[in-house]
Parts: sequence; structure tokens; C-alpha cells
Amino acid sequence: MAAVLVLLGAGRNFGVVGGSALLVASVPEAVRSEVEGIGDVAMSLAAAVGAPGGGLIAGISDYRTLSFVVTRRARRALAVPMRPSGTRPHGGATRDHTSAPFRGPTVRERVLHRSM
Repeated sequence: MAAVLVLLGAGRNFGVVGGSALLVASVPEAVRSEVEGIGDVAMSLAAAVGAPGGGLIAGISDYRTLSFVVTRRARRALAVPMRPSGTRPHGGATRDHTSAPFRGPTVRERVLHRSM
């Protein structure tokens, strides 16, 4: 059990460091600290909600149910970054087409504009 927990911790740390490095490398230098702070807060909020939620589900039911719930949520969360670039979640037109209504700048466009 101790070996499994060590591997779990190491994997988590590699994921956090790697994800943070990818996030920082993907934004302009002028806004890196702000974006990294937002990422850290988002990760902390997810842990603050996930830990008690997971304990509640495991306490009411069992680990099999917890595993099922977490797997479904992870699939949903991973579907967004794996979506092809330029598409919308509902499958509508991209911003380059005149048929799509303009909804304002994306977060990425705002960050890039602020750094210029």
C-alpha cells in the first residue's frame, strides 16, 4: 500500500508541475504570473470541492460508485481540451464563419490583447 501511495504522489506531482509548465509556456510573459495564479486557485478550488465530495460519496455508497462518478466527470472534463481547435461544444459554426453570432473575445484573445 505504501508503494502505491508513493507512486500516486509522484504521479500527481509530475502532473501538477508539467501542467503548470505547459500553462505558463502557452501565454505571453506579461501575464504569466496572473495566469499561473488563476490556475493554482482553480486547482485548489477543485481539491476543496473534490475531497469532501469524494468522501461523501464513498461514505454513503462505496468506492466502486466513487470510481464510476469520478470516471464520468473526468471523461467530461477531458472532452473539452481534446475537442478540435476552432469548434464549439454544441457543434456550431466557428468564429470565422459569418453565420455564427459574435459573442465577444475569448479569454485567450483578451490575454493576448492585454499583453501587447
